[in-house]
Amino acid sequence: MIAGATAPSPRLSIVVLGAVCVAFGLVAGALPNPLLVAGAVCGLAFLLVALVAPVAALTAFVALTFVSQIAGVGASVSVAKGAGAALVLAWLYHEGIGERRFTARASVRMFSLVAGAFVVFGIMSALWASDPHTALAATFRLAQGPLLVVVVASIVRTPKALMTVCLAFVIGAAVSAAAGMGGLTHPDQTLASTGRLSGGVADPNYLAAVLVPGIILSLFLALTMESTRARVLVGLMGVISTVGLFLTQSRGGVIALAVAAFGAIAIAGHLRRQIMVVLLVMAAFASLYLVLVAPPQSFSRITSFTSNGGTGRTDLWAVAATTFEHHPFFGVGAGNFTVVEQSYAVDLNRNLPRADLVVQAHEQVHNTYLHVASELGAIGLGLFLVTLGIAFRACRRAISETQRADVSAISRALFVGCFGMLVAFVFLTAQYQKQLWLVIALLLAAGGTAAAERELPVSSERLRRRPSLQR
Repeated sequence: MIAGATAPSPRLSIVVLGAVCVAFGLVAGALPNPLLVAGAVCGLAFLLVALVAPVAALTAFVALTFVSQIAGVGASVSVAKGAGAALVLAWLYHEGIGERRFTARASVRMFSLVAGAFVVFGIMSALWASDPHTALAATFRLAQGPLLVVVVASIVRTPKALMTVCLAFVIGAAVSAAAGMGGLTHPDQTLASTGRLSGGVADPNYLAAVLVPGIILSLFLALTMESTRARVLVGLMGVISTVGLFLTQSRGGVIALAVAAFGAIAIAGHLRRQIMVVLLVMAAFASLYLVLVAPPQSFSRITSFTSNGGTGRTDLWAVAATTFEHHPFFGVGAGNFTVVEQSYAVDLNRNLPRADLVVQAHEQVHNTYLHVASELGAIGLGLFLVTLGIAFRACRRAISETQRADVSAISRALFVGCFGMLVAFVFLTAQYQKQLWLVIALLLAAGGTAAAERELPVSSERLRRRPSLQR
């Protein structure tokens, strides 16, 4: 920088950006597609909000990830992706020349290193992949998740911010389920004929999986929030999400919710008795619904776990396992399972009841961990699992070390809610799902708020020892 020169004021930069937004809207108003123009103006306005109030923008983004399939929002415009890009740009601005720099915690730095190695390995897999272009495209898509984790965990640094974003997750999950119940979504004809709820996430199985953390969060928050009105509203959101999960008729979702429920009881601490009562009531109503109210085909679907149930997952798993056996360390390349699965299906040398899923549909593995293992081998799967372990370790420390009841409750809910969701992902290919990386980011953020709480007394003690710093 030239001597005597001064850096531009961040406030001035924001004012200039606002003027650009207005000018862009005035110039683009004459273009033939007003919907795209409106979307672009809203995107620039969202970027402005992200620059001024990152937590508010993040809260809106979390809610948007649940409603991309609701009529009037539209997946074709990809609202959530645009909002995520604006968040990243705002984060880069603050990291570069902004006055609100986000200093990453040790757990976030460790996550960044491991996740970076995971992404680099995915890029390297293009060297041995059958389709290098697909490998690079899949890695670019996958890299968006870890980047989102770093941005979210950097922004969410206080208990209030953590509470706000978690409430947005609860509300987004409930709105997504309610939108499906209210007929605001447009499932395809095959899905509509089954009567399964798809909601704002489009696929019933994915919806059920991401509803699990929302249900557990609403349970813990409803028992710990100070305001009675807030407790009632959050509890209502949890009821809507629970009803929505059962209406999805997702076997993996039901298993995930059961695992999360047992985990919540085990980790609840002083809330254990209250949580047990609530969960017993939920189980009673769920049983009554399945036995007395639900259509026979719904009950049969949820309680049947054979390969003849129509899913064909076991056939896909067998092909993926064969793929992994042939390439145990490096895999076949990111995104390349659907490219090579036909040839490895032949190696099984036996009839596959749902061979059409391999030969015609080119389906994914429908198992996140086996999918990563088949495409990136044991090395890639190991890096992926380590990133999860870093986030869980940070949240576990928050549970054991925080003195705040709200942070403790949120941390416990995130821990078991995320674990339950990961159980559901045994039946789904979900490494690209935004909600997966959002929950991982919240695990790290919970650990960061607890770390800040630990550092506060130390800083105060240093100030008392050095009076000159108080002047």
